Amino acid sequence: MKRASPLLCTSSGRKAGTGRQHSQQPISFVLLICLTVCFTSLPASAQDPQKAQEPQEPMLIGVLDLEANNVPEGEARAITDRLRYYLGLQDIFSPIERNQMNNILEEVGFQISGACNTDECAIQVGKILGARKMVAGSVSIVGNIYSLQIRLIDIESANIDREVFRDVNSIGEVLQVATQDVAQMMAEEVTGEADPVAPVAKGQVNVLSGPSGANIAIDGQPHETTPRVVTLDEGPHEIVVTMEGYETFTQTVQIQAGSMIPIHATLIPLPAVSTGTVNISSDPSGATVLIDGQDKGTTPLTRLAIP
Repeated sequence: MKRASPLLCTSSGRKAGTGRQHSQQPISFVLLICLTVCFTSLPASAQDPQKAQEPQEPMLIGVLDLEANNVPEGEARAITDRLRYYLGLQDIFSPIERNQMNNILEEVGFQISGACNTDECAIQVGKILGARKMVAGSVSIVGNIYSLQIRLIDIESANIDREVFRDVNSIGEVLQVATQDVAQMMAEEVTGEADPVAPVAKGQVNVLSGPSGANIAIDGQPHETTPRVVTLDEGPHEIVVTMEGYETFTQTVQIQAGSMIPIHATLIPLPAVSTGTVNISSDPSGATVLIDGQDKGTTPLTRLAIP
């Protein structure tokens, strides 16, 4: 039919050569058929460009309070709120506000006793809220390290779409970096931009020392003091730990994607240096005194300490 319409138009035009008044009606009628067939055969996006440009409606997602392990409840609540905020910045998600979620659960008489951190509890809450996804997990402190464990749960399939672990050094890094990274990873999982097979080309080292507070240098670059978790690219790296009065600790590590390598630097005290004293005079006085090439002043010198 699509190819026949132009032929009909041409044929009618040629037959219409014998009579002008007679030819206009067939041509107009056939042209109308051509336009109708061509227009209706176009996809919906071409017929209505504005409709094609409409963005996909964000999916409703609920965020449960993170379980606090050795973390103050106030900090865990702040981390949950910050994660919800960053999820809302992703075009794919529409997070349910905390107060709205609590009101819906209260209306149906659902009470969360303690932390709703199991997948079963998250799925049950998600069904009540009408959410397509739920986010649950925990935040812990081990030593001086904040550890995040976050799960993205699909309500319909009851499967965990993605589980993310992040270890950082401070509450500031959790709020400003880790929660933002987790939200982006969740969005990439839903949009299909994430590649679960491809390894992450970074790993971490957890540098500890005895005593703590030692200076860390990695590949010649300073990285504050121990204890410290540092994220590094794949490959070999030289870890140097130093502290005044102790021997220098050096270790080379091979970082692999997604690995966490612990480094325990046992610092050995330097041997005590015995010293003595000496009195130095000269005639005439005022002579410069050098010991091992170092200027110690001018004579007379009394009780000058030397190793």
